Amino acid sequence: MKTLQVLKQAPIKNHQADCQHVRVIKSLADLDQMLDELDAAAAISDDALRALFGRFRMEFDTQVPADPYSSAYRDQQFDLYQKIAGKAYAVDNEASIFNVENAVTRPFPYYTGSCATVGAHLLAMGHLIRSMNLSPGSSIIEFGPGWGNTTLMLAMMGFAVTAVDIEPRFCELITRRAAQNGLTVNVINADFSQLATGVEPVDAILFFECFHHCSDHLALLKNLHQATKSDGRVFFAAEPITPDFPIPWGLRLDGESLWAIRRHGWLELGFNERYFTQTLDALGWMLHKHNLAEQPWARVLEARKKAASTWRFPASDPRIQTQTGQKMPNKTIVATGVAGFLMYGPYLNLPAGRYVAKTRLGITADGVLRGSCRYEAAYNGGQTIPTMMTIDLDQIDRQAPVIALDFTLPEEQHDLEIRLWCNQSTALAIIELEIVCL
Repeated sequence: MKTLQVLKQAPIKNHQADCQHVRVIKSLADLDQMLDELDAAAAISDDALRALFGRFRMEFDTQVPADPYSSAYRDQQFDLYQKIAGKAYAVDNEASIFNVENAVTRPFPYYTGSCATVGAHLLAMGHLIRSMNLSPGSSIIEFGPGWGNTTLMLAMMGFAVTAVDIEPRFCELITRRAAQNGLTVNVINADFSQLATGVEPVDAILFFECFHHCSDHLALLKNLHQATKSDGRVFFAAEPITPDFPIPWGLRLDGESLWAIRRHGWLELGFNERYFTQTLDALGWMLHKHNLAEQPWARVLEARKKAASTWRFPASDPRIQTQTGQKMPNKTIVATGVAGFLMYGPYLNLPAGRYVAKTRLGITADGVLRGSCRYEAAYNGGQTIPTMMTIDLDQIDRQAPVIALDFTLPEEQHDLEIRLWCNQSTALAIIELEIVCL
């Protein structure tokens, strides 16, 4: 069953917006006719099969219940799944039938013989690992590892990897491939509910082209906190979480997804990015995007706990710069009596959300703290200033001299800076800048 192996971990693309000659499927009979054409194409090559995925789709019903968290909303989506798949959803539907012996030496994507498919998959994995940027020896739980390509790469880097997959054949395959390479991987045959069993908290959890198979994504997201360390992170790689998905979440109806649902019974969900971001925000997470410009489907979404999202920059940090001050040996920046920006930087990449910037001040060597300052957040090359305040330093508590600025980013920004403009009469020192996600 060659075609059953093709897309279990293939890059996910939504072709329907770009194709000029897309057939809109109106009935299951029309769909089955189209799938017969796919089978014929698959007998030719993997590339021929993929070329047809963008040729057909079904229309979305955007008349969905208003509350995307309600049982009525969920029931509507799974009723649609049952109509297309011809059976009710069960986790057993996620089965993948393949020859383990053959896959040990030639797993996906290599068996496809497609330079495009293999190259795209390697690009996605490389971008993911670079984006994760984990410390040596970090612990990772990877869900839905499938063929185990990412699993083995992470294990070869020395990470402590636990691979959780619902398909026993994939578990056997990963175990054998790891042994073949002299690697240690903890392999568990289980579904996404494994997170609810009280696992030892890890540094990172990875979903690479698998999160969209989860039948209860809310329960899974709620369990992420307990399964990660206080500064643990979660990565959603090459997942169909896009700004243009027409409903908050639900069944994807592009040709590739219809093929997977109708032929194999796999659950193929998509998520609107705003819905996904707001859901994680309510659960105490903030999202950051790692984009790979030449391969949009390879985007990585990184979730960080809000409680752990604090950035500290001592005045000596090179990312904290000064226009008019002087960086001193005692690691402070001291005003020199010249008007201008005493502090600016650090040009952070930050997701949408609410923040507070706190600058810890120091009193000059002669015991002086005086003058007025303009304290502001800025981005878009310094042209957009969401928040600004004027500070009278004579009113600052000398025992704990800290100034604070609340600001909101309506969308992700890549050059956030905090600036402190001082006049000629200002006398103060800067010790540290701290930015906290609220």
